[in-house]
Amino acid sequence: MRTILIILKKEFRQIFRSRPMLLVILAMPVIQLLILSNAADYEIKQLRLAIEDFDKSRLSAELIEDFTFNEWFELTALDLNQEKNDELLAKDEVEAIIAIEAGFEKNLQQDRTGNIQIRLNAIDGATAEVAASYIAGVINKWAVQEQKQVRSRYLYNPELNYKSYMVPGILVMLVSVIGIILTALNIVREKEIGTQEQINVTPIRKYEYILGKLIPMLIIGIVEFSLGLILAIVVFGVPHLGNILLLYVYLFFYLVVMCGIGLFISTVAGNQQQALFLAFFMMMIFLFLSGLFAPIESMPDWAKVMTKFVPLSYFIRVMRSIMLKGSGFLELQMELVVLIVMGIIMQTIAVLNYRKR
Repeated sequence: MRTILIILKKEFRQIFRSRPMLLVILAMPVIQLLILSNAADYEIKQLRLAIEDFDKSRLSAELIEDFTFNEWFELTALDLNQEKNDELLAKDEVEAIIAIEAGFEKNLQQDRTGNIQIRLNAIDGATAEVAASYIAGVINKWAVQEQKQVRSRYLYNPELNYKSYMVPGILVMLVSVIGIILTALNIVREKEIGTQEQINVTPIRKYEYILGKLIPMLIIGIVEFSLGLILAIVVFGVPHLGNILLLYVYLFFYLVVMCGIGLFISTVAGNQQQALFLAFFMMMIFLFLSGLFAPIESMPDWAKVMTKFVPLSYFIRVMRSIMLKGSGFLELQMELVVLIVMGIIMQTIAVLNYRKR
């Protein structure tokens, strides 16, 4: 135990001795959270529309009015010239074109069917999908109002605030970067400055050395997470319905996993450049398979299998469930078991792979 405390003392002295690095460790994740949480937003505000009303009826006028007075839409053109509207779409001057067929009201009154055409620029598939859902939502609401009133209630995120969904995931991403990259550079830096050889000739055991490297990174990760969590709640208004202490239990085991991956990288990399390359390689795979930017349910079957080996996917699910749904241990016990098993495996591999030479 005394040996581990001595290593910890050395590690913290190294961290606090470099003030620029300390500033980067503390300030960089906060700045990234503030920027990314505002930039990573799939909501489309002021969706520009061109409408072609070939019916000129009362019902078509009411539908156009619903789009005109909706805060999510901006009526850019109300013109029957299809070629001109298609040109606007090609030039990105509008995001969508809505065409109401001639005889729309008459057809609805006769056989209760009427055609509305929606033309979208689908180069950006995600944006087109969101725009189509917004337009369909207005049309469906208008159609229902012609018959009866229907009230809808959304669970867990009633305001449909996209930041409440994205900020917890981005916070997990930033903590992951700290856990993997800083830890990966730790032992490699010792190799480059020559202190690794001096440590290797001491009677320090491998597990003591690994623990001495691991614990400071865990503390830094917890501090970073706490700063980000405060920002998420105070600045972005993300709800925190569940037990925050339970969240920290999952955080601890998650950081053990990520730091274990970083320690493993540091044992196989010969210099900091190699360590950074390997760390970013792992992070890119983790991010795109974590469910942060794309739902896991929409991924192909082979990708769904791979997500089961991505620790980010488990902790992102935990973050969103605890903060937005108020989930407890019983609902998330499998995620805890998986993180513990992953942590044991990665730390064991890191200790076994470290060579005192």
